[in-house]
Amino acid sequence: MKNRLYYVFLGTVVLVCPLTSDKSIYSAQNSAVPVKYENQVPDINIKTIILHKEGTPLTLPAINLNAGEKLELHFDDLSAQQRSFSYTLIHCNKEWEQSALEQQEYLDGYGSGRIEITSTSFNTTYNYFHHSIVFPVEEAYPRISGNYALVVYENDNPEDVVLVRQFYVHESLVTVEASCIQPSGEKYGTGQEIECSLNHEGYSIINPDSDITILIRQNMNSRSDIKITKPRFIGPATINYGGRNEIIFDGGNEFRYFDIKSMKYEAENITSIDFQKPYYHVFLKTGESRAFDPYFTQQDINGRFYIETEGSEDRHKEADYVVVHFSLSAQIPFTDGEVYITGALCEGFPEDDFRMSFNPDKRQYEKALLLKQGFYNYMFVYCPKGSETCDMGYLEGNHYETANEYVVFVYHYDSSWDYDRLIAIKQFRSK
Repeated sequence: MKNRLYYVFLGTVVLVCPLTSDKSIYSAQNSAVPVKYENQVPDINIKTIILHKEGTPLTLPAINLNAGEKLELHFDDLSAQQRSFSYTLIHCNKEWEQSALEQQEYLDGYGSGRIEITSTSFNTTYNYFHHSIVFPVEEAYPRISGNYALVVYENDNPEDVVLVRQFYVHESLVTVEASCIQPSGEKYGTGQEIECSLNHEGYSIINPDSDITILIRQNMNSRSDIKITKPRFIGPATINYGGRNEIIFDGGNEFRYFDIKSMKYEAENITSIDFQKPYYHVFLKTGESRAFDPYFTQQDINGRFYIETEGSEDRHKEADYVVVHFSLSAQIPFTDGEVYITGALCEGFPEDDFRMSFNPDKRQYEKALLLKQGFYNYMFVYCPKGSETCDMGYLEGNHYETANEYVVFVYHYDSSWDYDRLIAIKQFRSK
């Protein structure tokens, strides 16, 4: 497991690629094994990475081609020194491998740029530098649709990568209709079935069986993706997918949450706040397994987090870092698996950062994380030994009634240019 990067996000642990000691993801581009541009953070000093549509936090990082839309990237550097960062954009296929196109075929401009917006933290116990950009800009502007990787590196050295984030450039060439229904059979009370159809009137799709790929994602969790390539029905201008229990997701449960926007009072789900010089420590209420509990509706943000601190003028540089203590009640430790914390707060970071340890004296699993002030969603998942996937329902339960968000990505392989065109994105809720 040395020099390997794993991800724990909303219930799945997946090995994506080995990392060299110089943090390069470019050195393997000419090898026989394709490099996947997964979300990753090779630099241990980089924290709280946020990517969303400009001005609208918590949104999918996706823009419409030629619509003038932009994305915002925010991240913190906790290295205690001011460093210089640059970035480039990489066009990928639907599998997140670098496409066969030359840079000038998918980007206008030089193809790279500097991250010039930098500020120091203000009135915080934990000092850091906050970096941000709004893109795309003239230096690197997408010419075509598809999957893109934003690669941030240090000191103008493209091999000194500090973070990678995926985003999407899409077109609106087909209309997508999608719905969530209750499945039949063994997952009647625990699953959510998806049906969708494409209306491509006015847009030619000659070989939908081979050229169209549908990807459906739950709660912006790429590890939940279900890929569909075979339609159920092909009409003159309509293509239908799903039905007959073909596309079923586990319903999951509403996310656990905590609010650490203020250190002056204990918000819901917080037991105590203690200043242990030099940092604040927040102790969450001990969690209990919800595997056999009935469904209970509550508002959440479907696994994401939002940075905020009360009374601030600039939340990105005035929010402090605090040590948050998680705990989960357990009479005895699991002998055939591990317990992890999951949610967007874990995305791209090594799995060991979120694995919990059993405390026999308190009969509970525990983990302390350094997090920036804000509002967070999370869950506990159980990961059997030797398995690359984890079971979210084992500790949290699965319910058809859970309010989940879904995204449908529609890829059309363009054989004339040899790339996967992203011809539509559809977002909807289960209820």
